[in-house]
Amino acid sequence: MKGAEKSVPYFLYLYLNVVAMVYFIIWIAIGFVAALIARNKGNNSCLGMIIGLLLGPIGLLIVFFLPDNEIGKLKRTGNTKQCPNCAEYVKPEARVCKHCGYSFGSDSGFDLEKYRS
Repeated sequence: MKGAEKSVPYFLYLYLNVVAMVYFIIWIAIGFVAALIARNKGNNSCLGMIIGLLLGPIGLLIVFFLPDNEIGKLKRTGNTKQCPNCAEYVKPEARVCKHCGYSFGSDSGFDLEKYRS
């Protein structure tokens, strides 16, 4: 039979497109969830999203089991002040920098009451 080609039925073609779209949406959602998890742990949310998008469910597990970044959490919540001498972050109540020994005196220009809630 000349010209007789076997083709995929339309309903099967439509079904495969819908399944592919659902997988795509789930994959994107995994990337967003990985970004949220990374952000809540104090890590870079963009990096979490990239890992989630590239690796899917395995990337989600990787981001979930990454260690917490305490400094990142403190920076994000704003419960820190930056030392003018070494640029490290310390608690707002600190009178002396734990990294370099800089003394936050009355002449330092830092207003502690500004940072208290």
